[in-house]
Amino acid sequence: MADFKLTPTMQAVRKVLRSAGVSGLTDSEITDALLASGLPEAPSSTYRKRRTELAQAGVVVWNGARRRNKRGAMEKVWVVKRAR
Repeated sequence: MADFKLTPTMQAVRKVLRSAGVSGLTDSEITDALLASGLPEAPSSTYRKRRTELAQAGVVVWNGARRRNKRGAMEKVWVVKRAR
């Protein structure tokens, strides 16, 4: 993944996840945080897709936890992968 480049939206997703620390964020929480930070409103799948790409690249990982979203459904909690 040496040639993997982060788009501005991917950088924003990584930034909010990094700021959440070990508590991490669900996809819904990522979207809420990005909208609160002033990013333009976009379909929720936009930010989820960017998080998925970050996970596939090994930049973010599921921390094993799940939390309920506003609709009551369980969502995975994501964190930035720690450097070893």
